[in-house]
Amino acid sequence: MRRSVVGLAAAALLSSSAQSAFAAPPTAPDTAPVAAPAALTSRADVDGDGRRDTITLVRRAVTPDEYRFRLTVVTASGKRAIRDVLVPNYGDGSLQPADVWIGTASVDGARGVEMAVERSGNVGDFPWPHLYTWRSGRIVPETAPGAPVGETGWTVANHFSLIQGYDIRTVKGRRQVTATVLKGTFDPKRETATFRGTRTTYRWERGTWRKVSTHRTRTLSDPVAQRYAGWHGITWRG
Repeated sequence: MRRSVVGLAAAALLSSSAQSAFAAPPTAPDTAPVAAPAALTSRADVDGDGRRDTITLVRRAVTPDEYRFRLTVVTASGKRAIRDVLVPNYGDGSLQPADVWIGTASVDGARGVEMAVERSGNVGDFPWPHLYTWRSGRIVPETAPGAPVGETGWTVANHFSLIQGYDIRTVKGRRQVTATVLKGTFDPKRETATFRGTRTTYRWERGTWRKVSTHRTRTLSDPVAQRYAGWHGITWRG
């Protein structure tokens, strides 16, 4: 009896050894480091001295509520300025610098370009670009003309409830912006919308936007109203 028990144990051991010999090796845990989001770099004349400066946007941190991006400018003369920009986290935390960077363009009447960052979290129907500019060696927000007190964003929208945009141009040597805000009324029977609102013109004077005039629009059809949505007169360059 003892010999039978020993024989059975040996057979079991041999069977186990054979299975181990042909079994796939255990998978090593995935310990490869996750690559940090790539920094975005752009070149443009930010300080207005006629030479291109280096602009860098990197993602510094992500929480369940928000992203922290860092905007850095190093001028051609070697001056350096930094500003952190917060963006809401409405998704899975995967936004990259390229997802929020809009570009650079000459918006106001001061020398140098403005830098635009999208701060809506890239969800919803209404983009929320914020503009930053160079002032006395610092990166500071440039508030949209006519924005409510405490708000710094430039709202651009093309929606059946709201159309909003900016026409930026130089008139008689002065920079000016015409901000259009049109509220939509939807007709469910005709399945179309009409729009009415205001167009307000601001002129750049003494380092700020000053209101020149406001007029109310007539009732506009959807195709006509859409012409005023977004940016006009400037091109954002990466």
